[in-house]
Amino acid sequence: MALTRFQRAAAGVWSRAAARVRKADWLAVAGELAIVVVGILIAFQLDRWAEHWRQSNDRRLYLQRLAEESRGNARALEKRRDEYNENSAQVLGLARAVADPTQRARIATRPDYGCGVLHLPAARLQTAALEEAGDAGALELLPDAQLRRLVHDAAANDRFAGLQLDYFRASFQRFGERLDRYVIWRIDTANGRFSCSVAIDALARDSEASSLLGRVYRDRLRYAEFRAQQIAGYRAVAARAQCLFDASC
Repeated sequence: MALTRFQRAAAGVWSRAAARVRKADWLAVAGELAIVVVGILIAFQLDRWAEHWRQSNDRRLYLQRLAEESRGNARALEKRRDEYNENSAQVLGLARAVADPTQRARIATRPDYGCGVLHLPAARLQTAALEEAGDAGALELLPDAQLRRLVHDAAANDRFAGLQLDYFRASFQRFGERLDRYVIWRIDTANGRFSCSVAIDALARDSEASSLLGRVYRDRLRYAEFRAQQIAGYRAVAARAQCLFDASC
């Protein structure tokens, strides 16, 4: 009896459900389902577009910063290079004056001549954008293989030039033990300005000290080559980054 009652109830539920199914507007249901699916797909696509726009914008901003930073570093190094080359020329001038007394009068009239013999000026560089290239997101920010190689080379040039700067400064410090005694510094008490001169006659009499001028000049020429590599590296990075930023290459 109970089973029969249950069967009748189940049959009633099934028949009512079947009736509802027969009465349902499946076309409308399918339309609503399609609208939901299309809405989800559009949302996903908008998210992808937004992410692509963000990555493209980040990449352009990074390329702009990299180009500006690299140009600034190249200019800073070129400014120091000019100062460095002037000091190197004065080292050669001192060596010639030591060897030829007729050259000494000409040098004696030039203020502060030869005072930068052992001076190795450092340049203040901005390397934030360059260092970012080593982060995990570098492949997204640097999609261009040529630019990645140029950035890598510029960073390597910086590290090498820094090591060489330390090496030559240590060498020049040793040379200074013999040469500094012939560099005479003065201060003008009226305006507080410093000036200096080189006692060339006394330096010429000290053969051991004067012989160091040739070594100093050769070392300065070697270090100038490392500086030139740095400048060329930054110029190449700036040119490629600007080209990609402008979409002209």
